[in-house]
Amino acid sequence: MTKMNKDVFHSPLQLDFLGGSDGIPRPTKIKKKRVRKKSKPLVAKMNSGTGLKQGRPNSKMTFSNTLVGKSNKVVFDILYDLSGEKLTHQGLIYIVGSHGIGKTHLLNALANSQPVKNRYYLGTCRELYSLFRKAKKNENEATFFLEICEKFDLLFLDDFSHDGIERDWDLFIGDLIDHFSRTEKCIVITSDKSIHALSNISSKTTARLMSGCVIKFGKLDQEHALLLAAKLCELKNLKLSSKLLEFLSISFNHHIHALECAIATLANTWRENVPDDEIGEALKLLRPLGQIVFRDEKVDQLVKKSATLYGVEPVEVFGSSRNKNVVEARHEVMDRLHIKWGYSSLKIARIFGKDHSSVLYALSKRSKSRKKSKRST
Repeated sequence: MTKMNKDVFHSPLQLDFLGGSDGIPRPTKIKKKRVRKKSKPLVAKMNSGTGLKQGRPNSKMTFSNTLVGKSNKVVFDILYDLSGEKLTHQGLIYIVGSHGIGKTHLLNALANSQPVKNRYYLGTCRELYSLFRKAKKNENEATFFLEICEKFDLLFLDDFSHDGIERDWDLFIGDLIDHFSRTEKCIVITSDKSIHALSNISSKTTARLMSGCVIKFGKLDQEHALLLAAKLCELKNLKLSSKLLEFLSISFNHHIHALECAIATLANTWRENVPDDEIGEALKLLRPLGQIVFRDEKVDQLVKKSATLYGVEPVEVFGSSRNKNVVEARHEVMDRLHIKWGYSSLKIARIFGKDHSSVLYALSKRSKSRKKSKRST
């Protein structure tokens, strides 16, 4: 065999100029035979990877330790009456309430009240949706559906939402509601949106959801928040003044979890030594929590002026009264905070414990009245 000239192979660029690489001997590729793995039966494949298991509720969330106020009394009474064996044949129950108002607590309380013989699934809708997508990937939606229907007597689904979810899931939920209603089983769904406010949902699924029992939470008011604050302090062995408890109940009356977090922070920091200037020290500790907006002196002064002008009490302005003078005083404070101090509508909503849309309505109403007064002059 003749030796090849090494000078020819200086670089790939030189090789191209010399007429390509046709003359270079190349090793022959040996094709490997593909060994096909034996596929398991579809049912066995589904049973090994569905992830559907008997739910394990939080044992600390029961009806006995639920704090009842105006915002959750109706929901509590209905669910307490349906707890235990009665719940099994109730069909669909759809619970609506704002974020952090205690829906998950009551859902776990319902699960804890079930007798041992009742089989149930407890989880968020997103968790069930991820299992559904896994089944769809394996082309086993029907097997997954049958497994849910045969395996469980009750379904507890938390945080129901249709945002960004595909049409197949919408059909799956509709069929699931149909089956559980026909077989006299129960599905309990919680959501922070009313049925008509859900997006990407078909009219058929909407009708199926509406056919069940719809229960709605009220807004978390200051009275309920004050009751919660006192109970949480009792559990944490934290003795706070009535002034600080009122301050916390007003500042956090839009979110139960935020109130719990605030009191836990104070309890862990202060232990048994509560400082003299409670409110000032509480502000320093709780401001880093973020998203929490506290009332300051500017807000209190505006509220006092507005309350005096309309002949109402300052506490009523922060409450949920629909009295005409109270509403006008509240709207005026919101408007001044927005125009004079540059507060955003979201920040104002957090201060008053109101919905974002309520603040926008108040601001637009005040803006229209100002325009009318300018035209008349």
